[in-house]
Amino acid sequence: MNKFAKTAGVIAFCARAAILAATAAATIFQHGISATYMPNAAHITIIPWGDFFSNALLLALAGILCFRKKGDTRNRALIALYFHILAAFLFWNPMTASVSMMLASTKGAAYIAAKSALASTTSSLTYMFHIAGNAGFYMAAGSMIATPNDAPGGTLSANASEKSRARLVLYSGLLGFLGIDRFYAGKIATGIAKIFLALFGIASVVLSCGIQQFPFMLKFLPFIGYIIKQLADSLGSSLMKAPEAAGSLSSALSALSTETLVLILMALPYIPIIALGTADFVRAVLGKTRDSEGKPISAW
Repeated sequence: MNKFAKTAGVIAFCARAAILAATAAATIFQHGISATYMPNAAHITIIPWGDFFSNALLLALAGILCFRKKGDTRNRALIALYFHILAAFLFWNPMTASVSMMLASTKGAAYIAAKSALASTTSSLTYMFHIAGNAGFYMAAGSMIATPNDAPGGTLSANASEKSRARLVLYSGLLGFLGIDRFYAGKIATGIAKIFLALFGIASVVLSCGIQQFPFMLKFLPFIGYIIKQLADSLGSSLMKAPEAAGSLSSALSALSTETLVLILMALPYIPIIALGTADFVRAVLGKTRDSEGKPISAW
């Protein structure tokens, strides 16, 4: 690991630690903050578990990136970078915001006011640390990928595929949700399957943001969006009529609103997309992916 990557990684780690500390401080003193700006919400206590968990995860990734001495630095940087981007996608996407707002709206205006005051204060305290943390992480990972001074080169052996592992990793990381990595490896059927999963995922994002805000996208995805909405309405109606003897799960689901069921159904496509995409990327980085002839794509 070169000195530049080490320094940038340490900056990312320290910045992420500062974000956690600032978030904890804002949480501890939130009653005083709310009393200053919104006295009617001063009695409400909010613990931002999502912020704590996401920043703790990014802190761990920064630590793995710059403090672990053994192992292939290129592979470690690629996998850490992938999970860093995946965490950003999971915690800061439109669906997460929609769910958070929906849950907050059920607790009244005072709760929303307290939540807004805490979020505003935390953002003000951590803004520059977010910039430093992300910039340091990306620079460290990029330097380790570009100059893997302790990473094997990945030579082309007799039983290895002629396809490029670097190109496969790039396709998997950036366009893997569309199945481009599978097409590159020659696996057409599974590539098409990933495309269909991606279409349902895109439709979920559109619906979570509000269909009326994306009329241009409805020209391309009306059928998928209609199916998801109809499934949610049908499931909601069925569960509302389900007898109590159907079991505790049915009873719990029947108590949910149709809007909540819509959000649950919209989240379902993300599970196979994320699981399959992560598995494909890790296998590509480690040189374990095989082409249509069964040969490993291992040469960089």
